[in-house]
Amino acid sequence: MSRRCAMCVNRPGVPPGPAWVVAGARGFTLLELLIVIVLMGLVSAMAYPRMSGVRASAGLRAARVQFIGSLATARAAAVRFGRPAQLKRIGNTIQVRADTGGTGAFVSLSLPLPLDSQFSVTLSATVDSVVFGPRGLATNLSSSGARFALVRGTVRDSVCLTRLGEVAPRGCR
Repeated sequence: MSRRCAMCVNRPGVPPGPAWVVAGARGFTLLELLIVIVLMGLVSAMAYPRMSGVRASAGLRAARVQFIGSLATARAAAVRFGRPAQLKRIGNTIQVRADTGGTGAFVSLSLPLPLDSQFSVTLSATVDSVVFGPRGLATNLSSSGARFALVRGTVRDSVCLTRLGEVAPRGCR
C-alpha cells in the first residue's frame, strides 16, 4: 500500500485529514513569514531611489528622441515641399507645421506633442519656433543657433540646433 493510501485509512484516535498532507510535514511559522516580508521591504526601500533615477532618465531620453524626431520631420517637410516648415513650441508642447500650398499659411503635419503630460518633462528654449527653408536650413536662427533644455526632476539634457539644421550629437557646448 502506498504512503498516500495509508493516510486515507482511518486510524483509531486520529481524525481523517486530506490525502495530500504528508505526515510530519511543516509549513512556515508566522514569525518566519514576517521576517521575510520585513527583509523584502528593506531591500525595496534601498532600491527605490536608484530605480526612480533610472525611470527619470529613461523618460528624459524618450522625450529627447521625440523632440529630435520632430525637428527632423520639420526639416524633411521643408525640403520635400520646397516651402518653409517649422517646429512650433508652445510651453511644453511641440508641433510640426508646414506651408504645403505656398500660401504662407502653415498646416499641421503632426498632432501636438505635450512633453509634460506624456514624459513629465519641461521644455525651455532660446526660440519659440524653428523655421526651416526649402533647402533644410534653419532660417530664423542667429549665428549661434538654438538651444532647447529638457528637464525631468533633477535630470537635465539639452538639444542644440545649428543654422544648418543639424542637431549636436552630445548636447550643447
